[in-house]
Amino acid sequence: MDQKGECREQLFFRTQEFENFDDFLDQIKDGVEELKGKFDFPVNFIGCGIGASNASSRNGTIKNAANLKWKGSVPVLEKLGQRRDLPMRIMNDASAAALGEMLFGNAKGMSDFIVIALGTGFGAGIVANGKLIQGYDGFAGELGHVDMTLGDGRLTGLGIRGGLEAYLSATGLKRTILYMLSKYREESRFRDIALHGEDITKAAEDGDPIALKTFEYTADFMALALANFTAFSQPEAFFLTGGAWSIGVNG
Repeated sequence: MDQKGECREQLFFRTQEFENFDDFLDQIKDGVEELKGKFDFPVNFIGCGIGASNASSRNGTIKNAANLKWKGSVPVLEKLGQRRDLPMRIMNDASAAALGEMLFGNAKGMSDFIVIALGTGFGAGIVANGKLIQGYDGFAGELGHVDMTLGDGRLTGLGIRGGLEAYLSATGLKRTILYMLSKYREESRFRDIALHGEDITKAAEDGDPIALKTFEYTADFMALALANFTAFSQPEAFFLTGGAWSIGVNG
């Protein structure tokens, strides 16, 4: 990224491919060098920002992330700092998205808004009175683990029964498809294929009744969640981001 917030180069690799956290950090280090080589002029880094699920901005760690392999408290800033001598900051990925919207995106000029990040999990970045809400330990915004069913629903990755993430995420969509297949008898392509988020979206676009019921069910959950979030913070706007939105909800 440059200082205007423009993405100049990017690189992708799957987090789940790395059983060992140090191997993952080595891949980041090598990836940065690869990106530097794409420029025909010297590149000077002034800092590194990390957005990650269950990241603590206060402690510089990722702690007990439900959708990552590395359990316990992982000292991200300490270990990455051993590989790159740069000023570094870490925060929850949805909070980082909220900060980006406030500085460079559609939330410029807004002092109260919420970013919803819907991907493998469900996260939120909350800005109130012009300040990013981080909490005393940096974990504020984990709305994916708010119980919406009074303790009588699906388990999230952190063992919260009825938590939003078990319904409003790419993983939640798959679980809802299975629920709809057991509840209804209509013909559907999902009775014979493996489930992927992209498949669910394509099926809904093609009019598959089970896929449509899945999105209607998911939309009802989302509407209830956003109504409740509005009650406690009265945001001017919600911003919906994340991989699951790009494969589904915008459709």
